[in-house]
Amino acid sequence: MRVSSSRDSLARRASESQGRWDWRSTSRLLRRAHAVAAISLWTKEDTRKRCPEAASSEIIYYGGGAAAETAVTVHAPGPYLFCAARMAEYKGLDLLLMAFAVLAERRPELHLVICGEDMSSGGLQRFALALGLSGRVHCLGLRPHAEVRAWMRGC
Repeated sequence: MRVSSSRDSLARRASESQGRWDWRSTSRLLRRAHAVAAISLWTKEDTRKRCPEAASSEIIYYGGGAAAETAVTVHAPGPYLFCAARMAEYKGLDLLLMAFAVLAERRPELHLVICGEDMSSGGLQRFALALGLSGRVHCLGLRPHAEVRAWMRGC
C-alpha cells in the first residue's frame, strides 16, 4: 500500500522546482496514492484547494491519538517554555538554550522544560549550567505522550 503525505514526503519536489512547490507533480503522486495524510486541518484544506485528489485525506496529528489518554497532571516549576525533542546535537537545542539565556535575563521567573530522550549524555544540562541557567532548565527525559500533552497544555 502506498501512503503519500500531502507535504512531508513530497518536500523534495519543492527543491527540484527551485523553491516553488511543484503541484502538478504532486497531483500525479496523489492520484496514484492509496491514502493521503495531512498533519493538520489547515494542511489538508490547503492541499485540497490545490489538488482535488487529496479531498479524502486523513488528518494524523503529530504524537498520535488522544482517545485512550488518561488525565495527567504535571507540576510546573513556574511559568515555562516547553520543548519536546530528542536531545541530540542535530536538533539545535544548544541554540534554544542560548536564546533562553537571553530571555531569562529579562524574565527571571521563566523556566524551560525539555522532554525527550537524552542523546547528549548530559551535555545539554552541562551547557545550561555553563550558561548560568541552573534551576531554570529542566530536562525530563523521555516521557509518555499523555504527560507531554499535559506539559504542552500548561505552557
